[in-house]
This record gives sequence, C-alpha cells and structure tokens, in this order.
Amino acid sequence: MYMPMPQIAEVRARGWHTLSKREFNNLMKKAWQRVGEFWIQNFLPRHFQPGAASRYGYKRRSRETVARGRALNAAWRPLHMTGRLEREVLGPGGARVIASFRGVRITLRHHPVDMMVHEELTRITEDERQELMKVFHQEFAKLLDGVKKTKRKRTGNATAS
Repeated sequence: MYMPMPQIAEVRARGWHTLSKREFNNLMKKAWQRVGEFWIQNFLPRHFQPGAASRYGYKRRSRETVARGRALNAAWRPLHMTGRLEREVLGPGGARVIASFRGVRITLRHHPVDMMVHEELTRITEDERQELMKVFHQEFAKLLDGVKKTKRKRTGNATAS
C-alpha cells in the first residue's frame, strides 16, 4: 500500500509587504503628519517675512491699506498690519495638522479675515511643494524601513490519508 508523504510548506515573509491595508494607511498618515508639521515649522513663518508678497504672489494692496499699515507699523508688510494675525497663527495652538492616508490639511486659528488673506497665507511655491514631497518620501521610507513584522503561512496537508 502506497502512503503519500505529507506535503507541508511554510513561507515566511518580512517587511512592509506583510502589512495589512490598515497598517499601511497608518504609516501613510504618519508621513503626511510629518509633512504638515514641517510646513508649519519652516514655510508658514515665511509668509510674514519681508519679500513674501513677491515670493507668493500676493494681491497688490490699495494705497489706503498701505498708508494705514505704515501708520500703525513703519515696517509694514502684507499679512502683517498689526502683527495680530502672525501672533495668532504662529503662536501655540494657532496651526493644527489633520492627516489621513490621502494627504494633509492644516487648520489655522485666527480672527476672521478676508478669504483672500487666508488663501495667501496657505500658498506654497513650486520649490516648497517639491521639498514637502521630499519630506513625505523620506519619512515614509523611514517608516517602512522600521517595519519588523513577520508573516507566516503554512500550506499543504499535515495529515496523510
């Protein structure tokens, strides 16, 4: 009588491809979170510096607005009439990062302002966009390299019939 030998194969896999969709999306979320934090730390303060109007293409201010701004502050700049907006946005709790696996959104807490001002405040240049994507790729690669999960799968029939 012929008895077949049991055929058992065990496959072990390590690394990022062992992640579930949820775990993979959580890593994406963490990487986007880092992008948002980087933007707040490095690019948001640039919107209040001299030369920001030309760098980000702000709409030209009227003569009256410029005169009023210079009367309040000799070093007047767009988005910096009294300094209140800058203090609110750059201060503690002024900017918050909301990340998902699809991307990142920044919420800015400040007194009501014209929508044009809010849009100018969140503009990024092409160089900044490329740098933000670089930050995302570096952070995501670092997170993937840190995956230590092992997946084990057994196939075959352990009992001979």
